[in-house]
Amino acid sequence: MGNIIENNGTKELFLDFSYLQNVMFKDNIAQLDQIVERLDIEGINTYQEFQNFLRSSMVKQCFICLIDDKTRKVGKKDTKQIYDAIVRLEMNSISQSKFPKDTYLGLFVNINPQTPYLTINSIFETRLKPSPQEFETTIKETQIQVIKYQNQMTPDEILRRSILNSSNISQLGKLVSSFEEEKTKWLNYLDFSSDLLNIQRKNSLPFLGCFIEQVIKVEKKNFNSALSNKIQSEYSSRNDVYLELSAEPILKGNGEVYEKVNIITLDVLTDNVKKVERIRKTNDLSIIPFRLNKIFPPVYNLQKNPAEIFDFEFEKVQDSSSIVPLSNLVGIKNGQESLIDYWQKAGHIIFGTQKEMLEIEKNFSKEFSEWKVLKLQYEMSLDIDLDLFKIKNNIDYLSSGYLAYVGIGEDVLIDRSRQVLKRISEGNTKNPYLINYLFNTKLIELSESANEVEISDDQFNYSLNFEQKEAVRKALNSKDIFLLQGPPGTGKTQVICEIIYQLSKLNRKVLISSQNHEAIKNVVDRLPYEPNVNRIRLTNQINAKSKSANNFSPERVVYNYYKSIAKSMYDDMMVSQNTLDEFKEIESKLEKLILSNKGYHQNNNQVREIQKQIDSINDRIKELRLSELSSIGLKNELKEELINIENLISVLKDLDFKIAISVSEKIKKVYEQEIKFELDQFVFKNSIELEDEGNIFSVLQKVAQEILFSDEVYADIQTAKVRAVEFRRNAEFDLAQQEDERIVMLEKILLKNESANELLNIFSTFSKRLDDLKVELTLNLEKSNVVDNEVELNRLEIEKNELQVTKQKLTEVVGSASGELRELIKYANSKFNLSLGVTDVDLEEQVKAELKKYSTKLEESKSKNDELKYLYENVSEYLKDSYGITNNWNEEIATKNFTNQMMQESKRYASSIINNLVNVYAMTLTSSNLFRYNKDDYAKKLGLDEINLRTMDVDVVIIDEASKATLLEILMPLVYGKTLILVGDYRQLPPILKLQPSDVDTVNELTGKNYNYQQLFELLDQSAFKTLVGAKNKSVTTMLKTQYRSHGQIMDIVNKFYDNELKVEPQVSEQKRHDLIVKTKNGSDFIGPHSSVYWIDSSNDENDQLSFEQSEEYSTSLFNDLEIKLTLETLKNIDKSLEGKTFANKPTLAVISFYGLHVNKLKKEVRRNNYKNFELIVNTVDDFQGKEADYVIVNLVRNPEKLSSRSGREFLKKYERINVAFSRARELLVIIGAQRAVNDITVQIPTVEDPNVSNTYEVYADIIAKIDFDHGFKTAKEIL
Repeated sequence: MGNIIENNGTKELFLDFSYLQNVMFKDNIAQLDQIVERLDIEGINTYQEFQNFLRSSMVKQCFICLIDDKTRKVGKKDTKQIYDAIVRLEMNSISQSKFPKDTYLGLFVNINPQTPYLTINSIFETRLKPSPQEFETTIKETQIQVIKYQNQMTPDEILRRSILNSSNISQLGKLVSSFEEEKTKWLNYLDFSSDLLNIQRKNSLPFLGCFIEQVIKVEKKNFNSALSNKIQSEYSSRNDVYLELSAEPILKGNGEVYEKVNIITLDVLTDNVKKVERIRKTNDLSIIPFRLNKIFPPVYNLQKNPAEIFDFEFEKVQDSSSIVPLSNLVGIKNGQESLIDYWQKAGHIIFGTQKEMLEIEKNFSKEFSEWKVLKLQYEMSLDIDLDLFKIKNNIDYLSSGYLAYVGIGEDVLIDRSRQVLKRISEGNTKNPYLINYLFNTKLIELSESANEVEISDDQFNYSLNFEQKEAVRKALNSKDIFLLQGPPGTGKTQVICEIIYQLSKLNRKVLISSQNHEAIKNVVDRLPYEPNVNRIRLTNQINAKSKSANNFSPERVVYNYYKSIAKSMYDDMMVSQNTLDEFKEIESKLEKLILSNKGYHQNNNQVREIQKQIDSINDRIKELRLSELSSIGLKNELKEELINIENLISVLKDLDFKIAISVSEKIKKVYEQEIKFELDQFVFKNSIELEDEGNIFSVLQKVAQEILFSDEVYADIQTAKVRAVEFRRNAEFDLAQQEDERIVMLEKILLKNESANELLNIFSTFSKRLDDLKVELTLNLEKSNVVDNEVELNRLEIEKNELQVTKQKLTEVVGSASGELRELIKYANSKFNLSLGVTDVDLEEQVKAELKKYSTKLEESKSKNDELKYLYENVSEYLKDSYGITNNWNEEIATKNFTNQMMQESKRYASSIINNLVNVYAMTLTSSNLFRYNKDDYAKKLGLDEINLRTMDVDVVIIDEASKATLLEILMPLVYGKTLILVGDYRQLPPILKLQPSDVDTVNELTGKNYNYQQLFELLDQSAFKTLVGAKNKSVTTMLKTQYRSHGQIMDIVNKFYDNELKVEPQVSEQKRHDLIVKTKNGSDFIGPHSSVYWIDSSNDENDQLSFEQSEEYSTSLFNDLEIKLTLETLKNIDKSLEGKTFANKPTLAVISFYGLHVNKLKKEVRRNNYKNFELIVNTVDDFQGKEADYVIVNLVRNPEKLSSRSGREFLKKYERINVAFSRARELLVIIGAQRAVNDITVQIPTVEDPNVSNTYEVYADIIAKIDFDHGFKTAKEIL
């Protein structure tokens, strides 16, 4: 509890509103009225009324704190120093009663110690309880004095009357926030992003002409040599062959896979060939017309100074139709020609005609001879508008222009990020306490949940279990922040929808946000159609990947509002006598089937009893592991230390410094004791200048760079090593042997270099001593193991495995007798929105009760329909004719197909509904608060221009997939809301990083700045959601633990990431049985009903030869031909096994992988096959998060020729990605991966109890062992 300022009854609290009314809202005083109106103070609707209200009120108690213990300057000329502070006021009882229940007035203020009034920056409401927190000072009962303009009172009078003065201001409580420190880091990152964007754009080069040709692309491995005469030899790729279009009939006739693509050849002009090399290495390039260069000169100026064509500054545009993205670089034509030669051949280019060339050449003959034109060739989409290329040498067209990295929207995002940080600094947010909580998770005590909002079970809109209902109740009663952890398949999206539904009933406005459009769409589309829930999704583009339209765009609000009104009527109309008869037939079948399964309940009860024993063992295992948490930290430190030592030893051996290594005190000690003196002498002797002598890793890197990397012999050795690897990859072993011999010879020559030899000896000594340290720490690690617990844990794991085997056998007996029942229940649950379970103990009673309840509901609806039939039919006919609204809810009318009446009524009512009825807004985290419509949008025809989220008075911000968001991304939408609900799972995908060390090096080199890659990486890699959960504030945190997606065996695999905390109900496993019997092509068993998880080892091919991953020229991604082959064979076998089976819905099958290149190749291959018995999806793991399928095949891809302990398999070490990949399957999971490449991988996984403590597991080895125990481990030879 902080200190107290008493009042003798004569002092007042001065509130200065001059900044608000005379600066911030000088030109829009009406907006102040809106702010006051949204405070919802009874009888107070305007800014003037609010000031009068304050004057007539007494402050019962005031809680005030300074933000940090430092002042800052304000104004450009003003040198006065001010404090930032947060104030909350509990008014006297009469005035306080006018506020909403448990709501108090909050102010973000500036305080000048010389004139101690509170200058108001923002007004907000807070639901923090009226008691001081430890960092706050309490000001006792005092009168309020309102100041409307500067110099209204003399400073002396204010000092005499104010309860605050220069002496007690310095004694006010301080909220020491990490925000300023974090803000500095983020501003540094934004500066880097801006510098990088400018550099990438500056790399742009002009092209003076282009040629587009449509060709056919075929993978080399599928290429038929009979078509050699059709090859377009000028286009080259490591893995593809390009053919003339005339080859298409032959390819089609042979049933071969091919792809049509456009190839564009650009005549690129450069004044420095190194620029071409830089742009060649740049991804995501586009071509743009000259006019999009903001500083492109008029042609007559260009003729006076042709070098101006290389100056480039991108013009921000709303319309991006003239920006054409390019795909792969497929070649750089041999040879280059001077500009003057090119101009002579072309005749007319952007500089002018040949006549003008002769004039310009007089002054620039040297440049025109030195500047070169090269031909770069790129793949380009077939969907481009060729009209963009039809006019030559025109700055508005693409026959010439720039080859550029555009980065559309990146500069806007950078500017907006800076604005958000500025707003927070100035307290210009809806809830400054909540913002500061994100930076002080253990300091600010936010209001704990209360039971003010009560929801009975029958008031829930969705079918939820107990823990889901409790999560909803807790979210609604959490006044400031609520964190919901939703592991895979636990129904988090349904919980979000229920929270939004309940908030809508409470008249709260909600903003639902996420990183990607798909997550938002999932929530928005699943919300119910009813008048209380009016949603708009703010996006000016469709989801580019799914091509799905936005059915809730603002111009459709009237249409959707009418649909929601019509919904209840159509629900009644859809109940026909046929529906009732069908339901009664199913009811009869279900009851007969239950009666015929005499032994079902007995076996099922045994399964439940065994599950109880397994749960009890899991609880004991958790208890033992929790007791080890203190030792886990020590063990993990030792393991981390060992990894760093191994990495440093590898660096010293391979001299590859492209890795971040943490140099510990132990490594530093070895360095200082063993080689520091020798290395210092060596540095002195060779006159090497060190930039950071305290950074050991930088010193080693710098010395190696000066002595070794600059040596031509050393460079030749490295080139030879790369060539040797390439030769082996292409099976050219003789050439590889020649390179090995050359390497041996070069190394002997290198040793004759005295300095190089001496440095290598120093590195060798350091490496040996590090090896000694590694042995010592390994011994310490062995000693740190808790032997007693390990013995007990092993015993419990064996006992659990035995019980699981018994349970599995009983489950198979139950399953074999309930297949027909299970399919019928699936159908009934789906058709009638029930939640029946096969293995419920009281199944018969539950079936009868559920079916009777639903039957009664249908009878009531039918009776109502019969009674109102005439009215319903008339209204239905009117809705259809006037608005195109029918009772087919899967059918959506495109906005362009609206009826005339619908358009007229949309024009009349859309703005009113948006401003008064819409209560759910949806947008991505990085979207602007000011939503503007595209110029071609139908919204323009309806008179809609823009939506400003700042004026929409959002109450609650819900962020889905919050674990993928950085702190800055969370802050962006948060500034609009008063309460925050974060939903995510930090054990799934973290923030996605595009940062590369090479980008940082390039920016530092070209700007002279000193950005630190490791610091930027750590800033971006940190999940804010994980940090907040790690604060362990259980009053505002809930974790869903019952999963409904997957069969129990699949969940057992996933549960390794959740300390076995997840539960699956027995009926879920019964409903998720795949019942497949899949044979290989030679007739041997592959997949059977006994197991839901399989692993196919891709270490060796069908001939027992090692099979390695592959890469592609100009790509950093990877693919694996053997895994593609195994996947295709598995797909074929599953498709065959499904022949003759009938399903209510065709099964879905997803093939997912960590690598985009592998996915693209798979997509091409599956096009060759017609799979008739399942719906196939092929995607990356990252893009498949949040989705699921009945059967999932995961391709791990990695199997490097040389296995390294320190690099090369990073994706496989990320527990979040593994978790996402393995948790997508409902009924069957098939993992295709090289056991050789994963068996030794250790993965750090945080404990559920404390995310700040991690344990290290050999996850893959454990999973393979479990699958092998269940007879699910297969080799490529067995499958192929």
